Amino acid sequence: MVAGPRDGAGAMRAAAFESAGVGLLTFDPDGSALAANPTGAALLGYSVRELAGMSVADFVPPAEAPEVWAERNRLLDGSLDSLRVVRPIRTGHGTEIWIDATVTALREGTRDDAGHATRLMAVITDVTDSLREQRRLEHLASHDPLTGLPNRSLFFDRLQAAIDDGDHRPGVCYLDLDGFKVVNDTLGHQAGDRLLQVLGARLRDDLGPEGNLVARMGGDEFVVLVPDTTDRAALESVAVRALDTVRQPVRLDGRDIVISASVGVVRHDGELCPDEMMRAADTTLYSAKREGRGRYASYDRERHRSDVRRFELSAQMPEALRRDDFLVVYQPLVRLADERTVGFEALVRWQRPDGELIGPDRFIPVAEETGLVVPLGRRVLDEACRRAREWADADPDHPILMSVNVAARQISESDLVADVKATLDRHDWPAERLQIELTESDLMTGTGRPSATLRELDRMGVRIAIDDFGTGYSNLAYLRHLPVRSLKLAGHFVAGSAERDDVILRTLISLASALDLEVTAEAVETEEQARRLRGYGCTNAQGWYYAPAVTADRAPALIRDPFLRDS
Repeated sequence: MVAGPRDGAGAMRAAAFESAGVGLLTFDPDGSALAANPTGAALLGYSVRELAGMSVADFVPPAEAPEVWAERNRLLDGSLDSLRVVRPIRTGHGTEIWIDATVTALREGTRDDAGHATRLMAVITDVTDSLREQRRLEHLASHDPLTGLPNRSLFFDRLQAAIDDGDHRPGVCYLDLDGFKVVNDTLGHQAGDRLLQVLGARLRDDLGPEGNLVARMGGDEFVVLVPDTTDRAALESVAVRALDTVRQPVRLDGRDIVISASVGVVRHDGELCPDEMMRAADTTLYSAKREGRGRYASYDRERHRSDVRRFELSAQMPEALRRDDFLVVYQPLVRLADERTVGFEALVRWQRPDGELIGPDRFIPVAEETGLVVPLGRRVLDEACRRAREWADADPDHPILMSVNVAARQISESDLVADVKATLDRHDWPAERLQIELTESDLMTGTGRPSATLRELDRMGVRIAIDDFGTGYSNLAYLRHLPVRSLKLAGHFVAGSAERDDVILRTLISLASALDLEVTAEAVETEEQARRLRGYGCTNAQGWYYAPAVTADRAPALIRDPFLRDS
């Protein structure tokens, strides 16, 4: 109770103290002479009488909270208005609760000769439930709800802290599960979720005890933060262990699920910020996927720059297609027997608004990865047939063949037969004067659909050619079962000068002729190469010896004379 005479005002204060709906405690500066109202006593788990024989130190030991006790003098002399204390205490019931206490000095009637207060009061509330809810919400904000692992936000905070430490070099292993979509598609999303939960727990249990942070970045991606790496080998060993952990079978619904992962490994180089480090890890991860999956790849600065350029092109391509920034150019196909132009191969270049001309070696792989090769290929086919019709009308005495490259995705993700038929009808171009080129690798790695599509095109009269022959499977026997009319030999066969290369070149031309396949040699650059190919029985050639690929306005002149005459 509050000390002081029991006058009217004092009685009112005492009544207010006793009936207050919050816990109230009064005590001497040393924490003794503890008095509590009923609410405060109930909160602390003691009776008012029991608390009278206790001290504040029984709940807030000076050794555990020296900073709290150090502020007593400032409260007493008035230089500090109040002191807030939020901490756990042990109640008389033996349980632990969290209290929020605001301590102030009682000024009226409790001053010593120096004017200092001689009594302190604490207003206390039980905040256990609210703190528990706050921590639950904080945990949800920083942890993945499916796996319980730290999420992207918490991971970046920890990575930044590891970088800021300065005394160590952190590293990351960025994991992406290989073929996880198949699990969702075949077993259902619930099975996929359980798989992620099991793998997340395994990674945490296997790699976390050493001080590494295992987080889920979203989807089927996990990341391991190694706060201190001695060298790249130490970081790579973590990646190997992560791969081994993921490869272990997971039992789901009575069956063993085996899955692999690809990992991008990046060790901080003293310069990268967290965002840059994770972008590097992301591109490195996809390098591992391109190299065959189920493995890790370590960060390489030049490869990363190349990948970034590829991703930039990927982001720019949709708008470039809308703007029609792609330029179709034409390289003559020349009959070696009389060096007359028999057709053109339509090739595509990317003419950027800033004037830069990007070659197909840079953007075609990106277009194939993203699927944009389908609308791009449709655009090239249409433009090539339109130009061929123009040139044929202008020079009907010199019929030509128009050859157009087709990617595997144009067969698997679109109706190529319908596209070809619509294009031929639109430009009144004869099917027998259109040649479709498909790379050997695309043809050999396909399922039944490529061969079925090629047979339909063949029935229409369209010629089928295998491009870059010799860079893939080189399976001439397999070609007997396909409606292929022409082989285009890869340029390295023509450029080879060693006797062994020459034997291979002659043998391929001879075997192709025996199978009634017309042979076109690519990358012919010299008169000697053209003469040698003619002697071996090669049918056609193309290359810089005759002319490079030229714009549509220059192509008609090459119909009558395939040698480019610069004037």
